[in-house]
Amino acid sequence: MSSGGPAPIHQRMLCSYLTTEGADLLRRSEQEPDRMEERMLSGLTSLQISGLREVMSQRVHNLSSAGASYS
Repeated sequence: MSSGGPAPIHQRMLCSYLTTEGADLLRRSEQEPDRMEERMLSGLTSLQISGLREVMSQRVHNLSSAGASYS
């Protein structure tokens, strides 16, 4: 990331710009979760993946439900 100095219209704001290297890094980091999920699910059938997603969704719901107790 590179600083471009004060914004032309609003001098209290600083402009920042992403360098070419930063943009490349961002692009690669956005692709990594998809590759990781692909590796985690390799070898599972479509039915197993569907069941896993259902169980994980329920677990997230259980943890985020209002009034959930942790004991």
